[in-house]
Amino acid sequence: MLEDLSCFLEVVAIRLVVGLVFWFQKTREAYSLLEQAGHFGKVVIEIAK
Repeated sequence: MLEDLSCFLEVVAIRLVVGLVFWFQKTREAYSLLEQAGHFGKVVIEIAK
């Protein structure tokens, strides 16, 4: 079953959608957005560049 999933992911080429990127200092704002379900895509908290 895991092999089938792996093959499927290779064929379909699923891409992650990053909705917003927050700096670590803005983590509370990021979580607030998640709680409100006011985002589309992934919410990323960037720690360092």
